[in-house]
Amino acid sequence: MNDKTNRAKISAIIASFFIFINTTALAGGLYINEFGTPSMGVAGAGTNAVASDASTSFHNPAGMARIKGKELMGTGGFIYSTVKFDSDSDTPIPGGNGGDAGG
Repeated sequence: MNDKTNRAKISAIIASFFIFINTTALAGGLYINEFGTPSMGVAGAGTNAVASDASTSFHNPAGMARIKGKELMGTGGFIYSTVKFDSDSDTPIPGGNGGDAGG
């Protein structure tokens, strides 16, 4: 009986982990990682004025003059999306599913 209880607890912990990790991933939306961590932490507010790292060149190229030393920033990302459309009662022009807007 104790083994079943432990399995149930572990399963619940794993399931809740995957549920909560999904909401964290969705919170950033498509704010992908070309921006540095300082600008992502404040949702991009003030990134035009603050020159904290090499990612400032995206928002404020002149801010690169304020950076001390040499910095190199590299990033990569992969977005695979599928967006399907379906008509409902509010669609003014009849048609198909509209294709795939994601790619």
